[in-house]
Amino acid sequence: MKRPRRSTATAIAIVNFRPRLIINQGTAGAAVPDLKLFDIVVGEATVDYGAFRSAHADAGAGVDLSRWTPVPHRLRLDGKDRAAFDRFPGDSAAVAAALGIPNPRGRVVKGMEWLSTIPRGTGAMGFYERPEQYVPIRSLRLASEVPVAEREKLEVLRTDTVTFSKLVESRRNRSDDWYKVPAGHVDLCNVPLVTRPQP
Repeated sequence: MKRPRRSTATAIAIVNFRPRLIINQGTAGAAVPDLKLFDIVVGEATVDYGAFRSAHADAGAGVDLSRWTPVPHRLRLDGKDRAAFDRFPGDSAAVAAALGIPNPRGRVVKGMEWLSTIPRGTGAMGFYERPEQYVPIRSLRLASEVPVAEREKLEVLRTDTVTFSKLVESRRNRSDDWYKVPAGHVDLCNVPLVTRPQP
């Protein structure tokens, strides 16, 4: 589901069902060697990286992150004055409960640093405030270039099988309680590639 649809669906659910807690779950890759397959990272706050203000630059000046300024959300909590939020903290009790639940296949950890080897900045939304804080990306390599001995050993469901075709159809025409009318379509990002550790 694309971002506007996710936001709309969440807003409708809040209005109609009044949930006590909303959990946003997803998957992410990590360049931190200490983070392993099946580890769970618990976020302590939500940050929207979708809005920035950029200062003018002449043609050919290139991209310079120092010209980017995050635009925080401004919300009226009391119906009068708008307050600025550069992040939205999670429920502390829910975070503590999640960290206290054993993960039989890995660990439960918290902190954005687990999802990136690049240190967070000291400015709003983790932005860098000084040029000396910048961390250049000096090289990239494809996963196929990683030495065989260092690769995660996984098996992937073949996409030319009847099983995979059934999986796509199940995502295209959802029958969960939430879906009243099957869409008949599915976004490419919503078709999961099923994997499992190689025996």
